[in-house]
Amino acid sequence: NEYWVELHCFSTKVHTDTVRVFTNRTEENMGLQTYQMQSCGGTDIKSSFDYASKKTDKFDCFICMTDGYDDVESIKYNKTPAIWAIIGNSNFTNPSGVQKGEVIYIED
Repeated sequence: NEYWVELHCFSTKVHTDTVRVFTNRTEENMGLQTYQMQSCGGTDIKSSFDYASKKTDKFDCFICMTDGYDDVESIKYNKTPAIWAIIGNSNFTNPSGVQKGEVIYIED
């Protein structure tokens, strides 16, 4: 089985210096276990979805790990299915602009 994972951090913008690609074909995939998260504070979840929407690479799924405390109703995304991994916010619902979104709740 082949896989390709692109991981990035965002706060009020996507931190392009955190973009890393991991595959089963490279030794770099071990770096996934030691990836260092980064943030400059604040939250604009839309920035991450905008970044993914502009990617020309073909990918099968977009996963957003967040607490979901942001104005997500302005997000428009239908490129691929989206999985929301929501941490500590049981009131979060998939925004109407994310057409193929599923929510997974993760407890604190």
